[in-house]
Amino acid sequence: MLNKSGLTIPVLIPTLKLSLVLPRSNRATIDAIIHLLDRVIPRNYELIIPEDLARQYPHLKTIPPSSHLSLADTIIRGWQVAQGNILGVIPADMQPPPEILLQLLQEIERGADLAVGNLTPRRFSPIAKTLGLLILPEIINRLGDPLSNYFLVRREAITQHKFTPIDTQILLEIMGKGKIYKIAEINYVCPQAKSDLSYREYFDYFQHLIRLRFSISSRFIQFCIVGIGGVIVDMTVLFIFSDPNWFNLPIILSKSLSAEAGVIHNFLWNDAWTFRDVAKQQPGIIPKLKRLLKFNFVCLTGLVISVVVLYILYNYLRFGNFPGGKYIANLMAIAVVTFWNFWLHSKLSWRVSHGK
Repeated sequence: MLNKSGLTIPVLIPTLKLSLVLPRSNRATIDAIIHLLDRVIPRNYELIIPEDLARQYPHLKTIPPSSHLSLADTIIRGWQVAQGNILGVIPADMQPPPEILLQLLQEIERGADLAVGNLTPRRFSPIAKTLGLLILPEIINRLGDPLSNYFLVRREAITQHKFTPIDTQILLEIMGKGKIYKIAEINYVCPQAKSDLSYREYFDYFQHLIRLRFSISSRFIQFCIVGIGGVIVDMTVLFIFSDPNWFNLPIILSKSLSAEAGVIHNFLWNDAWTFRDVAKQQPGIIPKLKRLLKFNFVCLTGLVISVVVLYILYNYLRFGNFPGGKYIANLMAIAVVTFWNFWLHSKLSWRVSHGK
């Protein structure tokens, strides 16, 4: 299960309800959790602790030792030996209230795929939030604290996926590679926790976002493939309307017409392919027209951004002064709005319902 390309959680028939990993544990936290779970789900859970505490708790399962694994890898190795239907982790070094665990467990029992404890004060700063929304909006927008290390997750949501998390950022990895549909979040206070990321953690966070961006989301890849077809339609119509040998219309009018042609092309293909699973849940002509209306609304915002970017590049940055400049500027304008459009389309045009 440990290989060069990542760590995987095995598929098995669970024999317990809950498996909880405490990668950096202290006796006080372990004792409090044992007392809590013995009262709520006696003999239906297991705690997985570091090997250095095995002598003090010989009846508990230990995490297989390794000197080459980060904190996140250590958690996954604990889950690899777990027998529970629900897998979880508690950052015992920060001593969060053990009672929050019961609230997270209740959310899973109510149908959530993932239940997250959000730390206050949050380490997830506005800078980190903005950076995440620019690179990975479909994940960052779903969580209040994507860097939380206090959560429960259904085993079936993360089995048979290869995980290569960076240090403490295991939740990002699970959101990016697992099958997480419904999410619940519980806030808790921990005054002694540090409230911001270090420079090293910012670097790791940015690196992780980029790696996930290029390794996940087949839906995003499909969206981009459809978008390439839309670019061809956009470019062709722009040429027809702006070329002196054809209609010779002003650049802004030509761009507006070409963009709308691309919008229609992209809606038809995205509805039939990229978001077909969502579209099948909304059959009929009326829901389809509603999706088309929302799609056009989203694309209108993208169109405005695209036209503004093209105008600035073409007129102020002098792209219009060299052959083919308007097409290069147009490509750049299209690239700027691609991430924006995907995020809004997935949240509005083809909304996948999930809880919070």
